[in-house]
Amino acid sequence: MSVDVAPAIRTAIIANSTVTALLSTYKGAASVHTRVPIPTGVTLPYVVIGPDVSVTDYDGLRSDRPQVIRDVFVYGAAGSSRQDDYRDVETVAYELRNMFHREKTSLTVTGYDVVDLVANGPIPAPSSDDEIIGRVVTLTIRLRSST
Repeated sequence: MSVDVAPAIRTAIIANSTVTALLSTYKGAASVHTRVPIPTGVTLPYVVIGPDVSVTDYDGLRSDRPQVIRDVFVYGAAGSSRQDDYRDVETVAYELRNMFHREKTSLTVTGYDVVDLVANGPIPAPSSDDEIIGRVVTLTIRLRSST
């Protein structure tokens, strides 16, 4: 069983004008990325949809019911040497939490119905640089095959 929920998450994020207004652009679109490492040349602030944290099956005898856990990271500039994106990162992270938490209609996953969607966070995200601030929202997505 393999379910890639990243495109559905990205589509939902791109559709949220509150979020996209606070992000940089990359190749003419809001800077929302579904792979790591992100492309070179991306500027802060941006969103990264991480790989699956966990995939669990709640299958029945005749049904496909995966549960996928994914982290969504928001990064921006912090400190005095660059523009301080602290408030924008916080705003985007809380907006992501609010748009997904218990809002199962916010995602459309091809071949599946979203049974439940829970967002945890935001909490501080890892960063390799003191000049970058990050937050992470963890999505737990329970699906049921629609076929």
